[in-house]
Amino acid sequence: MSYQVKIYDRQFNELTTLTTKNFWDLEYRNILDKPGDASFKMRVRDVKATPTNIKLFNRIKIFKDGEFKWIGYITDFKASLDELEFQCIGALQLFKERNIAYATTPGQLLTDEFYKILNILINNVDDTGINQGTSTAISTLTNSVVLRDSDALATFKKLASFENKVININQDNELDLVDSIGTDKSNTVIFRFVRDQVATANLLDYNVDVDGKDMANSVFAKIGGIRVNKQDASSIATFGLRHKVLNNLGSTSSGQLDDEAQTYLDNYKQELITPEIKPNSLKIDPDSYDYGDTVRVVLDNGLIAINQKYLIIEKKVKLSAEGVDEVDIKVSPEGSNVLPSNFFEDIAEIKSRQSLIEGELLQ
Repeated sequence: MSYQVKIYDRQFNELTTLTTKNFWDLEYRNILDKPGDASFKMRVRDVKATPTNIKLFNRIKIFKDGEFKWIGYITDFKASLDELEFQCIGALQLFKERNIAYATTPGQLLTDEFYKILNILINNVDDTGINQGTSTAISTLTNSVVLRDSDALATFKKLASFENKVININQDNELDLVDSIGTDKSNTVIFRFVRDQVATANLLDYNVDVDGKDMANSVFAKIGGIRVNKQDASSIATFGLRHKVLNNLGSTSSGQLDDEAQTYLDNYKQELITPEIKPNSLKIDPDSYDYGDTVRVVLDNGLIAINQKYLIIEKKVKLSAEGVDEVDIKVSPEGSNVLPSNFFEDIAEIKSRQSLIEGELLQ
């Protein structure tokens, strides 16, 4: 097993390649639809620890045995008597740090508007080094989306949500807009711990979060004079009545608002059961699964029993001193839109003005 950390300038011109002779304590984390992070250490006197190579905002790519694993850039480093410690953030953060003002044109393809923002509004102003990639979007925008003082990452997520797409930056530093960045491996990748079958376990540890904080079984959605209500009788009977009011969702018709309310209800009418898993890398190959893949999770501790497909939404890897990948993953139920990129939750976190949702208004 051989790791490499490649360092580039801001336009992805390669500067140098680090090997495990140059660095240690390597960690990296990929998160679906969000910037991940990475860190590593070097010796101050390492021949490759030059001002050119360790410059802030230099781009970073991590490879394992030649296979691409992570992309981002240096955000800060600390220097002691003998060590340099680097902190990096995933490349999607480049777009969170860029604000734009733009109105999409009705009748234009979603793909064309998506990459117009990248190419014209972002890279033409100051090139990020991230280029146009692959899009599987096929729809045409029927409304004008007016973006005022919006960060570009939120904008990309909003446009991607129209077709339930995922955004990702690939090995060639290209921005993709696709259905999925992984594959269904649920027949071959099975994370297992059953209390009475310990010999078959391939986990070191796990936690299961049974979360009802955001549960809602009666959802009101409104914009202007349009108002709809969606309920789930079974959830109400089981858990009691739990209201949620969604304001200014960006819909312009009762049909669109109805769809958004139903989607929210479908996602939140039940408790969310999300395992966090620490696989045993000696029993299950850490390269046999990645974030974006669908896997099967089989857990039974005598109280909570799970046997279903889950989507890996986060994968964190730490290279141990013994040269073993120590992995932690987070998963979400297959088909669920309750992910870190969930549009409704992003809005709530930002606390934007009531009249503007992340700086956007549908006209």
